[in-house]
Amino acid sequence: MVALTKSGRKEVYQPLLISMGSLLGFLSLGFILPTTVFIINCKELATAITELLEAIMRLRDVWQEFLKQIKNRR
Repeated sequence: MVALTKSGRKEVYQPLLISMGSLLGFLSLGFILPTTVFIINCKELATAITELLEAIMRLRDVWQEFLKQIKNRR
């Protein structure tokens, strides 16, 4: 849409700005949203790995206590 301004110049940048706004909207949905989801998934993965390591450490402690009790019975 080309409109005349008060100075008589044609407003040629308005369609370009509208296109740039649409492109930014597309990029935000196309790249920023998936990136945000990826970061959230990485955080959940890190939490799950931390919980797994804590469980392994507890299992190791239980196993060592079990071995101590067996050794003391002999």
